[in-house]
Amino acid sequence: MRLVRELSIYFGRLFGLLLITVMTHVTAQQCQAGICSVTITLSGTVNTTDAGMGFTVGQAVSFYWVINNYAPQTPEGTTNAVEHRWTQENAGSEPRLFAEVGGTGIGGTYQEGPGGTPWDRIRVRPLDSVIDNYDDFEVQMRTDSFNTTTNNRGIFLNSNPTFLVTSLYFDGDIINPPWPQSEFVNGGTLPDPTAFFRKYLGTYAVNNSYNSRELNASNGSQNLRATFNFDTMTLSSTCPVPEPSTMAIFGLGALGMAYRARRKLKS
Repeated sequence: MRLVRELSIYFGRLFGLLLITVMTHVTAQQCQAGICSVTITLSGTVNTTDAGMGFTVGQAVSFYWVINNYAPQTPEGTTNAVEHRWTQENAGSEPRLFAEVGGTGIGGTYQEGPGGTPWDRIRVRPLDSVIDNYDDFEVQMRTDSFNTTTNNRGIFLNSNPTFLVTSLYFDGDIINPPWPQSEFVNGGTLPDPTAFFRKYLGTYAVNNSYNSRELNASNGSQNLRATFNFDTMTLSSTCPVPEPSTMAIFGLGALGMAYRARRKLKS
C-alpha cells in the first residue's frame, strides 16, 4: 500500500513537471513565431501643461505604445542604411502599427478609427551615434482629423473625457543606442517591428537636450497640450498566457494518467 502511494505521488509530480514543460515550450514557440508583443514605454516628468490636462509640473508620468504583430508593411514603411521606419497612414487599408496606446492621465481603449486618419510611426536612426553617441528615435500616435461622433481614436483625458487624445509622441535621442549600424543596410527588407525590437529589450536613458515629447487633446473647438521630460525608454515583451481551459485540459490529462497508473498498480 505504501508503495502504491509513493508511486502515485511520483507519477503526479512527473506529470506536473511534464505540464510545466509543455506550457513553457508553447510560450517559447509563441515568441519564436512572433506572437509575443513588444511595448515601448517612456517615463519621466511633466515639463509644461495647459490647464485642464489634469497634470501638474514635475509630476511623474509614463506612456506606452504596444506594437502590433504583422509582416513588414508597404508602401509607407521604409528601410535603408540610415533608418528603419514603420508607418501607418491609412486606416483600414493597412495592418495596424499599434495594438494599444495609453498611459498616465489617459482613459478609454485605443482604436483604429474610423474617426480620423492615423499617422502612426516608429523610426530609428542609428547613424547619429557616429556623431554624438545618441540614437534618433521616434514613436508617435497621431490623427489628422477630429470626430466626436466616432470618438476619434478612442482614448481621452481622464481629467475631462470630452477631450479626446489626438496625438502622443516622442521624437528624440536615446543615449547609448542598443541597435548596431550593421542592422541597417541599403536594399534590405523592412523587418517586422516586434521581431526587431525583441532583440533589444531593456531600459535606455533619454537625452533631454533634444527631443519633442507631447500629448495633445481636443474637444473639437479647444486644444490642450502638455510636454514632458522623459528619462528612460523601455522595450519589454509580453507573451500571451495560455487560457485557463487549456491549462485545465492538460491538468486533467495528467491527473487521469496518474489515476490510471495507480489503478494498474492496485490490480
